[in-house]
Amino acid sequence: MFASLLFSGCQHEEVSRHRITGTVTYHGTPVPAGAIFFEPDASQGNSGAPSYAQIKDGKFDTAADGLGFIGGPHLVTIEAFDGKVTNGYAPQGAPLTKGKNYLKKFDFPQGDDVELHIEMTEVVK
Repeated sequence: MFASLLFSGCQHEEVSRHRITGTVTYHGTPVPAGAIFFEPDASQGNSGAPSYAQIKDGKFDTAADGLGFIGGPHLVTIEAFDGKVTNGYAPQGAPLTKGKNYLKKFDFPQGDDVELHIEMTEVVK
């Protein structure tokens, strides 16, 4: 009985998380390997857990990594690699963008799955 009383006050609101899928290209070519990160933009009043997905052959899907996203304003960061593994120190290969990451703000719809197509040269030249 004590345990049920103890945990009854620990309820929290479940945040609805959704799937985001899409493609990432750099100079029109699919990014071979990398990761895309979705961080809620606190400066725009959006809070919650961030999410990410692995990029493989230019495609990503948050469902594959089990981390959906919450909609609203987000900062999106992409780390892109050439996919040519030459040693254990760089398992995704060399950076495609000379160490510069893609960073851009997006305002995603609340409560819906999203399909996103990104050309990295919009931000990283």
